[in-house]
Amino acid sequence: MNTSLKTFKGEYQTLLLDFLWCQWSALGVAGQVRAEESRIVDPEALLLLTCTVGRFDARLFDEMLDWLQTNGWLLNVSRLKRILRTEKFAGEPVLAAIAGLLAKGTGAPKWKQLAASVTRPAAAATLFFH
Repeated sequence: MNTSLKTFKGEYQTLLLDFLWCQWSALGVAGQVRAEESRIVDPEALLLLTCTVGRFDARLFDEMLDWLQTNGWLLNVSRLKRILRTEKFAGEPVLAAIAGLLAKGTGAPKWKQLAASVTRPAAAATLFFH
């Protein structure tokens, strides 16, 4: 089997996006795939993975933002911070921008605190929401 790296990258990205759609669909997002009933959903980890991989599917990213506007109160921001401290994460600027958006949309101080605590280059924050 002689798969090129470009082919592998495309197939791997498709699998990751399908996984993300299944997970978000299990949380109630109107998706293109049905949620697999036998999987457990970890919403904090799902948010972090979507911040990194979800940018390759604009509809998925938009659906995630819509879900967070309504259900963001369900997420444990302390757990998000703990994961960020212990794991490498490439999507910090995206997460900071999302937290800033959620802080404006709700009165929940937890999102404002998260937005302030995450490393946030100004260019990345404005890239997504202005």
